Amino acid sequence: MTNPATRWLRRRRGIPLAASLYASTFLQSAVAQETRSPFDPGSYVGPLAAIGLIALAVAGVLFAIGAMQRSRAREQRLSGELAAARRSAAERSALLLSTDTPLYLYPTGAARPRIFGPDQGRLERVLRGPDGLALAEAIKRLRASGEPFTMQVNDAQSGLLKARGRAAGRETAIFLESADDSGERHAPAPEVSTDDLRLRGLFDAIPLPLAARAKDGKLIYANPAYAEAAGAASPAAAIAAQAKLFSDEPALAESAMSAGSPVTERRFAVIGGQRRALEVTAAPAGDTVAIAVADESGAAEARDKLQRHIGAYEETLNRLKTAVAVFGADQKLSFYNKAYVDLWRLDPTWLAMRPSEGEILERLREARLVPEEKSFAAFKRARAELYASMTAPQEEIWHLPDGTTLRIAGQPHPFGGLLYLYEDMTEQLSLERRYNDLFNVQRSTLDHLHEGVAFFGTDGRLKLWNVAFADLWGLEPHQLENEPHFEKVALLCAALGGDGADWDKVRGQVTGAAERTEISGDMERSDDVTLRYAAVPMPDGATLMSFVDMTDAVRAEQSLLEKNEALVTAARLKTDFIGHVSYQLIVPLTSIIGFTEAVQAGIAGPLNAKQDEYLGSVLAASAELKTQIDNMVDLAAIDAGELKLDLHPIEPVEFLTNLKSMVQERCNKAGLELVMIAPDDLGTLIADPARMKQVMFNLLTNAITYTPSGEKIEFGAAAEGAGLRFWVRDTGPGFEPEQQARAFERFESSRVGEAPRGPGLGLALVRSIVQLHGGWVSLRSRKGEGTEVTCHLPRSGESPALPGFEGFGDTVLTPPAIDSFEP
Repeated sequence: MTNPATRWLRRRRGIPLAASLYASTFLQSAVAQETRSPFDPGSYVGPLAAIGLIALAVAGVLFAIGAMQRSRAREQRLSGELAAARRSAAERSALLLSTDTPLYLYPTGAARPRIFGPDQGRLERVLRGPDGLALAEAIKRLRASGEPFTMQVNDAQSGLLKARGRAAGRETAIFLESADDSGERHAPAPEVSTDDLRLRGLFDAIPLPLAARAKDGKLIYANPAYAEAAGAASPAAAIAAQAKLFSDEPALAESAMSAGSPVTERRFAVIGGQRRALEVTAAPAGDTVAIAVADESGAAEARDKLQRHIGAYEETLNRLKTAVAVFGADQKLSFYNKAYVDLWRLDPTWLAMRPSEGEILERLREARLVPEEKSFAAFKRARAELYASMTAPQEEIWHLPDGTTLRIAGQPHPFGGLLYLYEDMTEQLSLERRYNDLFNVQRSTLDHLHEGVAFFGTDGRLKLWNVAFADLWGLEPHQLENEPHFEKVALLCAALGGDGADWDKVRGQVTGAAERTEISGDMERSDDVTLRYAAVPMPDGATLMSFVDMTDAVRAEQSLLEKNEALVTAARLKTDFIGHVSYQLIVPLTSIIGFTEAVQAGIAGPLNAKQDEYLGSVLAASAELKTQIDNMVDLAAIDAGELKLDLHPIEPVEFLTNLKSMVQERCNKAGLELVMIAPDDLGTLIADPARMKQVMFNLLTNAITYTPSGEKIEFGAAAEGAGLRFWVRDTGPGFEPEQQARAFERFESSRVGEAPRGPGLGLALVRSIVQLHGGWVSLRSRKGEGTEVTCHLPRSGESPALPGFEGFGDTVLTPPAIDSFEP
């Protein structure tokens, strides 16, 4: 079954024409009122006025016919009323006896009633209908205070009903009786002509709710659409119940009657269980008022939605930084956003008065916010002509006197007038200029680099390159134009050769096929040119490649490697030679020493003093030679890695005391003062006693050799961090600066003072032995003030000694990794 509200909405299609016919003929009025419909509002105003005039003529004819038949109608009416009274009495008696009327009894405190009789759902339907609220209130008062009621209600199934409520003892009784069966009868409608019946049929067919009310507001006509909207079973039931779609409908009819002209207002009503927005027109016509109702729910919803959209768009536009202004067809400002106010610094109160564009331009001219023009009047006139000439969007640039640059985009507005968008381009143009300047600087910088640079974008095409890149690969500028792809560039470069594997690595970086990491390498071309390349991935997915000509560097490196290899070979040969020579010399030297000692001992006979002196000199020279040969043998063994340390605990004080006794006599002969400085709490040193004695003996021998008679030599030991340091200090002539740099080199011997030059192996051997112990040697010397040599040693013989000796002088020999002096 179709919902009544749905059927009522479907009948709205013929609203304009039917409403006009109804208002003209049945109501007998000269209504010149616009009857609006949801499809074509205002389309039948003219027909209503014309048909109203015809209706007046028809009404006069009908009135005459009615007067002629008045007496006969009176007799018939009286007979009808008598018959109706008798029928009503009989029907009431039959109703009471047959219990056809449902009875609803509410026990005290019960939420639902007990039901007796037929059609037990009648009360529930009435409560859901248009009169449900009034009936519910009456029942509530009856149950609360015992106030009886009698009222007419509408039932969608049974039509007009009479509801009666009475107190029945402790219960409440509700009767719902048919109004037609209650004995109430309405006077018969006046007779109408066949044309009137035909017109009434047309009115009844109109899907728009139509009604007619007397000047006192009483309902005298309703078409089926009105009855359905009011919840009545039929138009007759609606008239009998004096139905109304909204509470002040009679008052609206009386207002139109008093005004003497149509009145159109919006009302809200519940129709078919839904709240609907109605546009109601009350048009007076003689003693009656025509009521035409149009459902405006959809239009109202659309208007509300449109208003919400407009509000949202305005809020969005007010958040934009771009200034927006809309000028209507009258060239007056109809809309502007906050950015427009901020841009031109105009008073919002003045803008709210909708000034014209010309007035706004005048104010902007006063503030010097428009372009400087030769003729401002011509400028204003050209702006005004745009309202008639602009048919498509167009843009223009304004350069203002304060240095501001604006881009103004204008376009026709759909509702007439023009829409303007004002965008401040000042900062953008400034950034563009700075970008172009920076780009030109970078481009010039790249072009002056010796390294070849090529920049490939994310699409693998060459975006940027410099002159050095083209020169390195012998390419012409036209070959690199139009952003060639990497494959083409690689093919052009491959003409000069290069390892294909290197190009594959670079290809993976540029195309993204491989993991994007920085790679580098050397490419050797077929023309014996070596290029060092690097491919660096950029954060945006691009790749920067650089090429450097390393030919000279590679050749120099190769030359150095060859020279170094030659030097290493020479050093090895020298060491081998020293080893062989030392071995070959030690045998005859031993013989010389042996025979000399034998002769000196008198084996060959007694010697005179001169002979004994000569033999002593031979033995001294032989001993010195043997010492130098032993030094060379030790250095050769160290270089060959064959010298092994025999580590034992050493008491530093005892070690130095023994050493002093060994050289004390020699110092006495040289007229030198020998001073030992060593505290007793130095602990123990793990070292090779023989090698450490060799180190300190060499240092003391050098000091004795180079220190003039009458001077002083100091030596000793001290704690140094986690290690120990042994030192020897003299007050001799000292080293020249250029001599200090070569003091520890082998076979580097320079004359110091008046002392004879030695072979230059002592300090070299000292450094080598200390290094074997994990230590290092430093030398400090100042011309004319003496020399100090310090051996820094770890206590264990394994961990390196810690540098940190603080003494005097100008030059220090740093740890053994650096064989040079630091000033």
